[in-house]
Amino acid sequence: MSVSGATSRTGLSTIAWWSVPHATANASASATPTPSATPRAEKRALSVTTGIASQASIGVSTSPVSATEPAIATSLRTQAPIATSVGAMVSNVNQLLCQGVANGQFATMFLGRVDEATMSLSYVNAGHNHPVLLRANGARELLDKGGPMVGILDDVPFEEARVQLAPGDRIVLYTDGLSEAMDVHMEMYGDDRIADFAATLPADQSARESIDAIMAGITTFLDGEEPQDDMTLMVLRVLGAPQPAPAELAALPGAR
Repeated sequence: MSVSGATSRTGLSTIAWWSVPHATANASASATPTPSATPRAEKRALSVTTGIASQASIGVSTSPVSATEPAIATSLRTQAPIATSVGAMVSNVNQLLCQGVANGQFATMFLGRVDEATMSLSYVNAGHNHPVLLRANGARELLDKGGPMVGILDDVPFEEARVQLAPGDRIVLYTDGLSEAMDVHMEMYGDDRIADFAATLPADQSARESIDAIMAGITTFLDGEEPQDDMTLMVLRVLGAPQPAPAELAALPGAR
């Protein structure tokens, strides 16, 4: 199975993260940068770990809000080559934040691992907007299994779920900066509109083209209004049948 992915981000308080813990070939520059996102690399792999998160703070904090992002990113980057499951990775991130690495900070996050050998996605959704899995046959599934936000409750269990993938399936992940974007009439764009719009996109469209189309749709909806929050959007597309194949990864500068 080959997986194509692309990411777009505006603002600073979000995390879009890629890792290929079982790479077997060289990494090289991939595609052409756009104003909103810069493709990072292409690597041959058997499993691909991908995550998206949005951070915030509550009460009086002894750490700046930005402390949460490096804490999460560093933890995921360290765990990726050795972690037995994404559930364990999210639990470790939660304990890290609860134990004061970024005191008073919390985050929603979605972490998933695509196994190309079994053509499946294992994931945990920790209080994040529900990514939508758009099946090649037109069906939709919300990826909503997991637990609460990380950084709130120590030792809370996180449920790990698994879904099978098929050629032509697409997964759309995003932060609430997209769903809560409001037009001049104070109407939010909404989760349903994101899923409905993505479902209308051509099945053979690349992940990068899907990113551009979805962001253009939101820009049209805003009709000149400035977004109230940062925006991160990630699209993964299943390209083919199970076989040793490259996973094409497009992400932001500095993402891992």
